[in-house]
Amino acid sequence: MESHQYKRLKPNALISLVAVLGLFLTLLAANWQYDRALYKQGLLEKYNLNSTLPVLDLINSDIFTFDDSRYRRVLVRGRFLRDEVIFVDNKIVNGVVGYDTIVPLKISQNATGSADGQIILVNRGWMAWGSSRIPNVNRTIPTEIVPIVGKLDFLKDEVFLLSDIIVEKKLWPAIYVGAVKEKFGENVKKLIIYEENLQAEMANSFRTPEFGIDTHYMYMGQWLLFACLIVVLYFYFMVWERKKIGKKEK
Repeated sequence: MESHQYKRLKPNALISLVAVLGLFLTLLAANWQYDRALYKQGLLEKYNLNSTLPVLDLINSDIFTFDDSRYRRVLVRGRFLRDEVIFVDNKIVNGVVGYDTIVPLKISQNATGSADGQIILVNRGWMAWGSSRIPNVNRTIPTEIVPIVGKLDFLKDEVFLLSDIIVEKKLWPAIYVGAVKEKFGENVKKLIIYEENLQAEMANSFRTPEFGIDTHYMYMGQWLLFACLIVVLYFYFMVWERKKIGKKEK
């Protein structure tokens, strides 16, 4: 009888192991969400800082290798490749469906020289679709070397699509590095400028980024609650309940 009572009161090693493992994983997940929140907070601070800095001349900078200049206002001079316009479909502004007009710009160092044939994409703005889904290709695009001022961003490495990236040659469902390099070659940079000086019928395509800092803190709180729940349940069933059983059997 005493041996039987001893077995009932002995802690279950497997349950203890599962509880410890669960506690470790939930605390690990909470810490990861906290680290992500701090990282996003740094991005927000960098965004706010870059928004206040003076315009950066790309020709006189090492922007092509300096990620900290993301979202900064920049200046670049070059000549538009008028025959290589890209229209990015399904861009929604205030509930209206439209498209972005992307024009590659061949960068120039001065009025006559070029920067090794480097190409950077310029988002010239958003326009709503008209009665037909045919983009306005007759929009004025300068033929001479021009200065472009706008906010800088980086192209995505990849995007997930249910169809091929290029549709009807100029109308694309999305834009990313691989497809751009395939079309324009290796001289195209992983950069895009959202032009500020737009034509009257255009709207700026740049959107203030959503960093989701509060979301990470919310998830962190949820994981911490799970961790507390594991601790409470473990002590309730493995300590408190067993003590009560032991007292009754004495």
